Amino acid sequence: MKVMAILFAFLFLYVSIFALTGFVESETFTISYNPSSIQDNALIPELPITTVIKSIYPNPFKNGIAANIEVFVKANEEATVSIYNIAGQRIHGYSLMSGNHLLNWNGKDTKGQICSSGIYIVSLKSPSTSQSAKLMIVK
Repeated sequence: MKVMAILFAFLFLYVSIFALTGFVESETFTISYNPSSIQDNALIPELPITTVIKSIYPNPFKNGIAANIEVFVKANEEATVSIYNIAGQRIHGYSLMSGNHLLNWNGKDTKGQICSSGIYIVSLKSPSTSQSAKLMIVK
């Protein structure tokens, strides 16, 4: 069904625009599908074959604008993404199921306090992967 493919593309574009413009605060967007409802050889998104932090953008970013963290979690796996300050304190975290995820972090800790300028570490942990990346907040 071509209509399903068009709706899926529109939803992805809609979520991407809001994520890039910073209108969305710290939220997790997961796009899922039900293969039994798709017909006529429509494109079916595949689950990733590896668990990885694909990208972080913009980096550096200013408080008030969300940083987008793209994470792929392979099939039949769960993962956690944690954000640590330079002192090693965990300030924010996400739990993820398998699939492609776009995390929007607004530069606030779990208590809603604005984090100060500096370097932060984004850590991805799953049964098959342990990866980290730097993220910087500027004034």
